[in-house]
Amino acid sequence: MSFLTQIVSSLWMFQTESIVPLFKEFSLLLLIIFGIALPIPFIIDQIHKSKFRIVIGFALYPILLLMLSGLTYYFSAFFGLDSLSLSLDNIIELLSKTWWCLFLFWPVVLLRIPLKLITKGKSEGENKIVPVLFSPLYEEFAFRFLAINTIYLITNSLIFSIIISAMAFSIIHLLNKSGDHWGGPISINGTLVMGFAWGIIALKFGLVFALIAHFINNLFAILIVPKITKS
Repeated sequence: MSFLTQIVSSLWMFQTESIVPLFKEFSLLLLIIFGIALPIPFIIDQIHKSKFRIVIGFALYPILLLMLSGLTYYFSAFFGLDSLSLSLDNIIELLSKTWWCLFLFWPVVLLRIPLKLITKGKSEGENKIVPVLFSPLYEEFAFRFLAINTIYLITNSLIFSIIISAMAFSIIHLLNKSGDHWGGPISINGTLVMGFAWGIIALKFGLVFALIAHFINNLFAILIVPKITKS
């Protein structure tokens, strides 16, 4: 199967063999998973204030990636995921099949352009509509639905689908700004944690709950945290 054929066939298959459901169930575990990610906006806000934020961000990323991947693997049975062997040969083989997925979903960033044009000239509060409301919609569709389904149909591994989709989701935030400085190196760490948490939520409880969690997080990070940290 050629490289292009592999991508096209995978994108077609996810439409008929969706792994991520729209809605499954609600339980206390859902609140626990979301609760773990809730303090992240506060932590990210504090690290952004450090003059060593870029070094901290890039140094922390591989550590978090290994830790979260290990935890996802260790608790895979608890979350109802597949039992994937995480040997070096296995990881290299899967990466060789899915490396393009890290870039395939980058075009989702381009959706911000028409959305920003809509709010151009609006007040500061109205400009926050894009990151608070619309960003969760197209990012969840791209990374929790499209990415996880596509990667699963290539690798047949839910664990690896969560890992790769979380990495892709975090990487698109590398260009983020925080005030008047580059905030991407810190943002990718927060979004990596959220990518893992929301990936598990989407698989175990449904895409609706991942979308709600994303919406609440953005609302909290953009409207509430700045007011609390300024006071």
